[in-house]
Amino acid sequence: RQTSLTGSQFFIHTSDVMLSNVEALTSQITILHGAGWDAVINADISGTSSNAFKIDNEIKGLGKHSITQGVAVTILLGTFGSKGQNKGVGVDEIKLCMIKPEGFNHNDINGALDRMEDNAHYLYYSSTGQKRYWFDTTPNINILINQGKGNIKSSDINAEIIKRILEKIKNVQLFNILVNPLEDIPEQTK
Repeated sequence: RQTSLTGSQFFIHTSDVMLSNVEALTSQITILHGAGWDAVINADISGTSSNAFKIDNEIKGLGKHSITQGVAVTILLGTFGSKGQNKGVGVDEIKLCMIKPEGFNHNDINGALDRMEDNAHYLYYSSTGQKRYWFDTTPNINILINQGKGNIKSSDINAEIIKRILEKIKNVQLFNILVNPLEDIPEQTK
């Protein structure tokens, strides 16, 4: 596969591994660490429906070298083997596993990591000391909440408020209640 890699091939890194092409590796991960890793790989790391692939497709500068997918694979392979404070891989280790002579700018890796932090469902990172990244089979609830908040529009919130108020005023008989009236309010007799 060396001829299909972009740039010069002085090094073959973990970021060059395309899990969709290496079924033996993905099956070995699930055998050793559990079937939950299939969902992680499909959702965030490899395949046309993964978040890494989507980010590379959205940003042409990242997609030209498949930077986000390379970052995701590097983080996945760095997830296993260490625990506690040294869990996962740091930014410097990710860059070491990705940068090649005559390759892309190392700042593109930072951009890919920022986008992964916002989009990857199973990505975790430490916020103390040097930032370290790892995947887990449990979805990152913070990312799911932020994505859910992004899907709600203020017009939807206002419509829901008006709907609930209209439901509550059905039981009021003593006086006429106007909910969200137009600018021209008719005169009320009661």
